[in-house]
Amino acid sequence: MTSQTFNPLCKLTGTADDFTETLVSMYNHGAVVSMISIGHQLGIFDQMATMEPASINEIACSAGLNGRYVREWLAVLTTGNVIEYDPASQTYHLPPHHAACLTRSASPANMAVTSQFIPLIGSIESRLLECFKSGEGLKYCDYPGFHRVMSEDSYQTVVHDLVDSILPLIPGLSQRLQSGIKVMDAGCGMRSGTCIVKTRSKIP
Repeated sequence: MTSQTFNPLCKLTGTADDFTETLVSMYNHGAVVSMISIGHQLGIFDQMATMEPASINEIACSAGLNGRYVREWLAVLTTGNVIEYDPASQTYHLPPHHAACLTRSASPANMAVTSQFIPLIGSIESRLLECFKSGEGLKYCDYPGFHRVMSEDSYQTVVHDLVDSILPLIPGLSQRLQSGIKVMDAGCGMRSGTCIVKTRSKIP
């Protein structure tokens, strides 16, 4: 590998070795993010947050999963400094300050929800390659699971703050909703792609 320094007029200075290290770090982080997405969808983080340090089999049994796959998952997240491992007792533990960012009970601070977008983008790669050549666009149905992920994300970023922070931005809107008005929900949730007109008698 060359240690040649790139054009000093370019803002992205450094050596090829430096950039190689950056790329390797990106790849490693990408693998960890994918495992965080899996852990979120399978509820492993939620389960581990309620457990004392436990063995692979204990974690697998509590989550209702296959021990072999849980072992590999734990290995990735241990090397990624997400989960703690005690070699003396051969147990794994999700630290409370990590659980505060990775469990459903931590919402709206659950960053594991956001991790799902990375494998979601990867799942459309073959279709995206075609679009680069044809200039065509992508449809919602080209993104498997998009509405589920977007709904989860929106709950944390929008729904959670809707009553206290967002609705009050429009003077009088909260009062009108409480008295009962017609509202159009245009593809804002799991049933995206449809327009639903409904009357709400009060704010939930």
